[in-house]
Amino acid sequence: MTDVLHGYTLHDLNGLAKSAAITASPSAAGYDDRYDEAWSAIVEHLFTVEQPPTGRDLWYAGLNAVRHAGATDRRHHGASSSGGYNGPTGASDRFAQYWSNTVTHDFSGAVIDRYAAFQIWPQLADIHQQTLLALAAAGDIDGAAVALGVTVRLARQRVSRARAAFRALWHEHETPPPFWHRTHSPVDKAGLKPCGTPAAWSRHKRRGEPVDQACAEANRVYMRQWSRGGPS
Repeated sequence: MTDVLHGYTLHDLNGLAKSAAITASPSAAGYDDRYDEAWSAIVEHLFTVEQPPTGRDLWYAGLNAVRHAGATDRRHHGASSSGGYNGPTGASDRFAQYWSNTVTHDFSGAVIDRYAAFQIWPQLADIHQQTLLALAAAGDIDGAAVALGVTVRLARQRVSRARAAFRALWHEHETPPPFWHRTHSPVDKAGLKPCGTPAAWSRHKRRGEPVDQACAEANRVYMRQWSRGGPS
């Protein structure tokens, strides 16, 4: 079988993606989506690390990607990102608190929130506005990806960045509360391939970034080599 990289074949990667998708079944809805998430993460990990990864490393990369996607989807629908739905309405406490029609004589909070949102919207970059509008119109990440003409994985990344930009403007000049200020482990850039390599070209395309000349040329050379039977 054709060796993809570091001694792994397409058959190997397919098996790892299947295993990760099956193991993470409680975290996401459909098997096909879980498999796609796992496959993308496994291939990304394979092409971005300097040293040959173990099969366990690749498997965990796929598994963690599927679980993260599932948590993001649950959070988007108002459920706890670490578990099931809560409360009699089937939503998390914060979700129910925001959307429930509670009778109150003080409307200042709702008025201020809406006024702030109208002020923030024009300050968002066009790509963030387009992303949030697509998500609102479609109702889920899959539909937003179709509307934006990108992959589901890239759509999730764009939604995350758009929300982060909105939060930054919402809490400008103040400290956001803990449930608004979510942080993630920083990416270890030391293990990423530099520009001028096929892996860097793939990273730029995946993130929707401009592709520099060095990366474009490296990818062309790489594809020519594979079309002739693999790299020399």
